[in-house]
Amino acid sequence: MSHSTLTLRPYVNSNLFSSHYLDERLQTRSEWDCDDEAKHALKALQGLYELEGPLLSGYNEDTLIENWIDEVLEIFGYGTQQQVALPEERGFVDELLFETPTVRREAATSYLRTEDTTELFRRGNRTQNH
Repeated sequence: MSHSTLTLRPYVNSNLFSSHYLDERLQTRSEWDCDDEAKHALKALQGLYELEGPLLSGYNEDTLIENWIDEVLEIFGYGTQQQVALPEERGFVDELLFETPTVRREAATSYLRTEDTTELFRRGNRTQNH
């Protein structure tokens, strides 16, 4: 990049949005007002990293999911369900990710009534498939 194209903006605008929108209007949107939530999440992540960071390289996959990934996802407000069998197929996913723990509980309630994992998959998103 030449010096003439460098800016002091904290982003690179690839013409997806107008610069006016990014510089002026975006910051007035309600979604942008999350400083307290972001600070709380960052503090929680830093605390978790202080506890788990030195151990991460020694964890196997299951331990890493349980002691790191699930904890990070919980800080961000997601719900998870581990080792869910694929509907009408052989195999399972290591973990389903749900928008919130409440959504996970609602899907689990349906699953417990029918023992069909279809509802879990409809409401969740697969993170890894086996």
